[in-house]
Amino acid sequence: SQLGLGNDGMFSLTLDPADPDTIWGGTYNGLVKSVDGGKTWADSSKGMPKEQWPFSVAIDETDTNILYVVTKNGQNKGFCDRNEFCGVVMKSIDGGKNWTKIMAGLSEMSEYYCLVIHPLKPKTLFVNGTTGVYVSHDAGATWNPLVDGLPTSFNPVRDNVAQNLILSTDKKSLYLGLHGFGAWRLDLAAF
Repeated sequence: SQLGLGNDGMFSLTLDPADPDTIWGGTYNGLVKSVDGGKTWADSSKGMPKEQWPFSVAIDETDTNILYVVTKNGQNKGFCDRNEFCGVVMKSIDGGKNWTKIMAGLSEMSEYYCLVIHPLKPKTLFVNGTTGVYVSHDAGATWNPLVDGLPTSFNPVRDNVAQNLILSTDKKSLYLGLHGFGAWRLDLAAF
């Protein structure tokens, strides 16, 4: 059965690990949240630039008030070369009520697709986008390119609707798909 939102396009759905009735949705119209299992939805984009397309939401399982979202700038129908920035990585520390950019070390001329929180070290984050793969060891305050163990110093991702950065089921490895270089696995013990 259909659950709210009419015919808005959905990029992502994320369930809150502490509350199965709380669902986050990335849409063509920004980030939305449901607290009743999807029956009703409310905008949750306060602090985000307008017209963002949220491709993924990551929730810190040790503190579900901490969330991260990665986006593409949907202005001008999402054409990056027609916009002043291409996408953002954002963080909320109040359960999604307010969002702030966490872009130190990241290019604003990149779209961002997936963000993964290290399962044993929640301050360690991984994000990928059109300008490469990045790691943060300080909960997103700063980012550095992730190149160790990868094929080149520039490892872009292409395809804004794919789940191309995931944890293994045993949560010991990070898998990622790279444009022109196939699939790669990184041992999370190294991080």
